[in-house]
Amino acid sequence: MTLPLEPSTHELAAMSTQLLHRLLAFVERRSEAPAADFDGVEELLRAIRVDPPERGVPLDTVLDLVMAAGEKGHDTTGPGWLAYIPGAGLSQRL
Repeated sequence: MTLPLEPSTHELAAMSTQLLHRLLAFVERRSEAPAADFDGVEELLRAIRVDPPERGVPLDTVLDLVMAAGEKGHDTTGPGWLAYIPGAGLSQRL
């Protein structure tokens, strides 16, 4: 069985849509996010610091890990951050 190195246009569109939905949900949660969250960070780091698999993993698996990591640490994009100054949203920084 040979696997293509590049996704088809349809597969790429589906992957992009999946990612966009997750990113929009992440941005939406910023207004309720704590200024800092380090709960469970050690467990998360153990999940990240693994050898790469022999075969690819589903995109959902990768996005789950990336999005979980994005929720940890200091969050300077929301009103919970002491130095937060409204004026431009997260989307303007992209």
